[in-house]
Amino acid sequence: MDSRLPREFFIAFATNMTAYVSIALFFLYPLALTLRGYSPFAVGLAWITFEVVLLAGRPWNQAFLARRGTRAGMTVGTLLMAGGIAILVGFPPLPLVLLGRGLQGLGWGLFSVANPLHLARVLPADVRGRGFGLSGLAPLLPQIFLIPPAEWLVLGGHHRVPLLTGLVCCLIALVLARSLREKGCSDLESPSFLDAFRTAWSRPDLKVLLLSGALFALGAAPVMPFIANAAREWGTAGSAFLLPSGLSALAVRFFLGHLVDRRGTKLLLPSFGALVGGIAVATWGASTAAFIVGGGLHGVGMGLTFPLLYSILSRRAPAEEYTALFTLYGTAVDLSWAVAPLFVSSLAGIFLYGPVLRAVAVGLALAVAIMELMLWKALRDGPEPDSASRQD
Repeated sequence: MDSRLPREFFIAFATNMTAYVSIALFFLYPLALTLRGYSPFAVGLAWITFEVVLLAGRPWNQAFLARRGTRAGMTVGTLLMAGGIAILVGFPPLPLVLLGRGLQGLGWGLFSVANPLHLARVLPADVRGRGFGLSGLAPLLPQIFLIPPAEWLVLGGHHRVPLLTGLVCCLIALVLARSLREKGCSDLESPSFLDAFRTAWSRPDLKVLLLSGALFALGAAPVMPFIANAAREWGTAGSAFLLPSGLSALAVRFFLGHLVDRRGTKLLLPSFGALVGGIAVATWGASTAAFIVGGGLHGVGMGLTFPLLYSILSRRAPAEEYTALFTLYGTAVDLSWAVAPLFVSSLAGIFLYGPVLRAVAVGLALAVAIMELMLWKALRDGPEPDSASRQD
């Protein structure tokens, strides 16, 4: 472990990991709802409600974090998530399911901006890629160690156990968040959400970065929530994809996170290529072996892309604009999570999940080709990571 990483980083990491349990386990929520008799439309509506509320809360997220700071953001975020899960544990009628998902989305929307924003302020500039890479282990550890047994429990009819586990971990995250120390912020006069968006969109590099964040999310949003559903159609298990993906992403982020600091934007095509290639192998192979190989390749892409984009963002954004730009980046990611699951679940009612995920793989491959040929040049034209580190 790099000795240059501050103690505050490890507390924030533990807070993120425990909070993320409640999100990771909800990858299986569509399957649980399906098994309890909810229609595909209701499953999709429950999923997208989370994202709609999350997105609608972004202006509030930005204003709250500019005024109260990241420690309060993580604290309030975990409280809201815990309240939402407490409602969802009972598998109530659809209106209450939507209420629970809404509370969970509002809380995660605040937390998911506050945590990386906190890290960007406490990480030394020359190990930001390393730090964000290690921070990216937080969503992977629950995926690796909890989703396979949780999937087994859900398929066995024990639908509430994963939800109760997520609730307990949210409460642990709340305690950890209270032990964080606020890092002084510079954005005392934070612009409005729309003004910040206009400013960022007028800069080619920031605009492409936001689009890259959306594409990164599309490497997970149409696939992760529904891979278990597609696996049932193909006679295998979703964990055959999710587990190798998590393991390879964990290994890459732990052992190769330093490559982000050294190689910077040169990793854009390799990381996104692996991400999308893994989905294509898994969905078009449609077997346990294809799931294992595709999941491993997908994890390599996930392992590199997550710290790479956060590192680029933290290097290019002025410190006094961190709150606004990290909120915008999170919004770009969440737009993909809002649109893609509804699209997949709606089409699955007609074509089933497997064929829809295959079409998603083809669309993502085309998107990566367009980004490489036309857009990523804006991110590559600029100071290399090493020079940016010295300027910091």
